[in-house]
Amino acid sequence: ANIFSKKFIIETGSSKMKKHYTQSFYDNMTRKEEPIITKVDNGDFTCIKFFPDLTRFNMTRLDPDIVTIAIDLFGKAEFLDLLKT
Repeated sequence: ANIFSKKFIIETGSSKMKKHYTQSFYDNMTRKEEPIITKVDNGDFTCIKFFPDLTRFNMTRLDPDIVTIAIDLFGKAEFLDLLKT
């Protein structure tokens, strides 16, 4: 998904390493921000946010079937909110 995204953000946290990492990529990964690494006391997680490059595929919105497949793949209804933005 990241290579086909206008914006792609990855966040991850490690309680073992006590660190939180965030980095953003733009324009089909042709541009990126420097990673931000901070110290944290807890939190094992990974969060990926992407904003599809719909114009690349001559689309103005995601087809409902694609949204359904994505929800099935990721297993979370919250994913639907991300796709609506």
